[in-house]
Amino acid sequence: MRERTTRDKGAYLEKKVSGLLPMFKPTNNSGAVSGNGDLQNNDFIIDCKNIESSDTISISKKELEKIRKQAQNYNKSWILIHRNKSGDITVTLDINDFVEIYEGFTEMLEESTKEK
Repeated sequence: MRERTTRDKGAYLEKKVSGLLPMFKPTNNSGAVSGNGDLQNNDFIIDCKNIESSDTISISKKELEKIRKQAQNYNKSWILIHRNKSGDITVTLDINDFVEIYEGFTEMLEESTKEK
């Protein structure tokens, strides 16, 4: 049995995320060629990163600038998803996008409680 490559490990995380969030579709060649992230929909570009060497999850300025530029090129918002050596998965996004998502969620909750 061959050892899992970095690409295999990245594909695992991308499949896990797209399974949990089926509205996000994989990009061709994990975005390596066209620079449009690993997964995307009409609003967001997602970049998935496996960090097999550490239990720590950190984001470099270079990584942040890269995803921001990719998102800007496609007029989309960005999300970074990291998985560390322990298997912890975290999500990072811009605070303004988080506020917009949160407000939309609370609005939806309020409407659903009014209907009952």
